[in-house]
Amino acid sequence: IKVQVKHRKGTVSGPEMRSFRGALKDDDNGLFVSTGGFTEDAKREAEQSPPITLLDRDGFLVLLLEHYEALEPEFQAKLPLRRIWVPA
Repeated sequence: IKVQVKHRKGTVSGPEMRSFRGALKDDDNGLFVSTGGFTEDAKREAEQSPPITLLDRDGFLVLLLEHYEALEPEFQAKLPLRRIWVPA
């Protein structure tokens, strides 16, 4: 798995995604993480073969909350959260 991470306000563009794709070999899996999200061109580029998995800020937060209880205590201590039940 090859991963590229961008922490910024701006979105990742198609040319950036093509550049990342150029670093992948045929048997590599790509994961592109961007807190700023992705342009439509970048999303289309990520769908090409082999596909690149995209993870934006919101997707990261969903994964964090899904797996929070499985995190090691040292990481939970850096981001202390408590589950609160709300009637539906």
